[in-house]
Amino acid sequence: MKYYSFAPCGIETTKFCEPEVFGEWEDEFLKGNYWKDRSLKLPITMSVANKYNPGDYPLADSHLVSQKLLNIIKQLNKDLEVLPTQLFYKAKEPIWDTYYTILFPEYDAFNFKKSEYDTGIDGEGVCLIDKLVLSKEKLFLVDKTNNIFVLKETKLDVICTEIAKNMIESAGIKDVRFTELPIE
Repeated sequence: MKYYSFAPCGIETTKFCEPEVFGEWEDEFLKGNYWKDRSLKLPITMSVANKYNPGDYPLADSHLVSQKLLNIIKQLNKDLEVLPTQLFYKAKEPIWDTYYTILFPEYDAFNFKKSEYDTGIDGEGVCLIDKLVLSKEKLFLVDKTNNIFVLKETKLDVICTEIAKNMIESAGIKDVRFTELPIE
């Protein structure tokens, strides 16, 4: 089976929205696949500085998806957590339909020996990955009912199967970039 990194492609463009949490959510660290304060009221409130259409997978610190992409993800994954998210223009005017912050299942699948990366300030953890290689030995632990998951070692890198890639591409989802990953 082939695996792919699953990322927003807005990074290479000059026109994209960069949603940031505000209001009650301002102190919540939503980077990647993490939600600490479970007492906060939903929807998550995010502010954007421009009105460029955010597309199906906008560039954001959390894994933010459109309703259209969420519908596909629900068919591809048994396990996930979905948090409704409302985008506001300059933290004042609600804009666009509701989006969804997704918390994907996490799996150990990082190949430490073959990947090229830096460690965190403490000398541990994985950050600034130059080459991501998946571990052939660890991939058998990935639940086959979850076609999209996050690497437990980074919590940022979203990985998908070829099944997910094909289904997402067939649905005409915008703003997604797939890169095939080596497995060793």
